[in-house]
Amino acid sequence: MFELDKVTFRAGSRTLLAPLSLQLKPGCITGLLGHNGSGKSTLLKLLARQHSPSSGDIRYQEQRLANWSARAFARQVAYLPQHPPLTDGLTVRELVALGRYPWHGPLGRFSHDDQQHVEQAIERTGLSSLSHAAVNYLSGGERQRAWLAMLLAQNSRFMLLDEPTSALDVAHQLQVLQLIRQLCDELQLGVIIVLHDVNLASRICDDIIALRQGQLVFQGTPADLLQPAQLTALYGVPMQTLFAPGSALPLAFIE
Repeated sequence: MFELDKVTFRAGSRTLLAPLSLQLKPGCITGLLGHNGSGKSTLLKLLARQHSPSSGDIRYQEQRLANWSARAFARQVAYLPQHPPLTDGLTVRELVALGRYPWHGPLGRFSHDDQQHVEQAIERTGLSSLSHAAVNYLSGGERQRAWLAMLLAQNSRFMLLDEPTSALDVAHQLQVLQLIRQLCDELQLGVIIVLHDVNLASRICDDIIALRQGQLVFQGTPADLLQPAQLTALYGVPMQTLFAPGSALPLAFIE
């Protein structure tokens, strides 16, 4: 698991993340919620070793992140930023194959085992018919599935996802989130995902962590979060909830 002990992050004179102590469990989906600028992406980048804490300590599997080699850490934790790099000229299969880099390195031979992981990742994400298609010409939802396939090929135990549905319409948002839920359940992956939509998050996440102005304001289950007082404190506007027919959880809305 990930453990954070009084972690802060500052950029110049600004404190983007106040002292934060957390434990993030494997084998489940943890959603990071909060308004823009609340520190969600900063926290994810700290977990991904894209940033170093200004103070405090982060451990993974009881070992400080700074003590992991880049290659060993990449075999454990896969990270998808909010704005992935360009994929000019790459096919789906070529993009997914990049996920095997931590296992064979720059000079290693692409092995039969590597090939199997690539094929399994493509199949699990429903991209077999598009494996030779250029990534640039995929729809937004297909492109996100291709990036998820690359992370799957990496064969890590945690996936860190920064707003993977931000550029998608509602239908494709739901498809991508359902795929993430399925992969978590089938492969016992730990997933930490930054989301904006509290209603979508509550339906795919096991746990929710909510930040406001860099401070932890909530940690618990979706059911515990979907209370008017909790939502109002998180978003700073009056919020209410109501139950839709056949729904186990209420829907949140601005009052």
